Order: sequence, then structure tokens, then C-alpha cells
Amino acid sequence: MTKKKELEQKAPMGKRINGRVASKERYIQLNEFLLFDPIYRVMKDKAKILYSYLKKKTMDNEKKMEDLLQQQENGEEVIGTRSYMDEQGEIFCIADNSELSIILQCHPNRVKDQKDELKMYGLLDEVPQFRKASHLYICEPENLSERWMYIEEMKSFVMKRWK
Repeated sequence: MTKKKELEQKAPMGKRINGRVASKERYIQLNEFLLFDPIYRVMKDKAKILYSYLKKKTMDNEKKMEDLLQQQENGEEVIGTRSYMDEQGEIFCIADNSELSIILQCHPNRVKDQKDELKMYGLLDEVPQFRKASHLYICEPENLSERWMYIEEMKSFVMKRWK
């Protein structure tokens, strides 16, 4: 049996998306600069996914900050990636490598590679804590290219392909 046939048997056809469903669905945004900016487009896909996931958690939990602080004060256990605000008002995440390995579908040791790649590109600042999980600060890129060249690259590729 071919791989395609196996996949068809494992995953039945889903329902088409309508307007009501689309507006209530949760999603993780993949920033265009990760795909099109010459600096970032060569990053590993898993590093891009990790960046997008942590950024989503930072933005989501920024809105829920009061709820999280209240849960902590009440001594309730908060499970999963969570965000906090430091003394300077900057948001950071705390995420266990085991949890991130499930999201990235890799060994927990490989999560470190993805974090290191994000640090190399200036998109993650990891601040170790004494006997605690590191604070993960998600960084916005500062030096995006003025003009993304992907359109010209696609045209060139298509022209070569049809010659």
C-alpha cells in the first residue's frame, strides 16, 4: 500500500471551514519575516515554530496576566507554558523543554538546538535562573530587509523551470 493510501485511511476528510468556525478557532501566527526576510528564511522550520509558539504564549498571556498572578497567589499549580511580567514590564515565558519537545515533536535535548538558533538570530533572550526554569524573552527583529527578494526569486525559478 502506498504512503498516500495509508494517510488517506488514517485521516478522514475534515469539514470545510465556515465563517463562524474561523472566527472562534485558536491559531498560532507565523510572521511573514520568518518566511521572506533573507536573514530569517534560512532558519530551521522547528525554530520558526518555536518562535511562533512562544510569541503566541507571550501575547495571549499578556492579556491573562492578572488571572495567572491570582492563581499563583492562591497556590494553584499552573500547568504548561505561561508568561509573566518582570520588574521592567517586559513579558517572559517559562516553558519546560519536555513540554516544548511534545510541541516540536523532537527529543527534549533537541529543543535546546532550536532555542540556540533563535538566540543566534536575536529572536530569543534566555535568562537562566538559579535553581529555576529560565526566563524566555521573545524578541522582535529590528533589522528587517527593506525589500524582500522572494518575488524575484520565484519569477527566476519559474523562468528556469519553463525554459
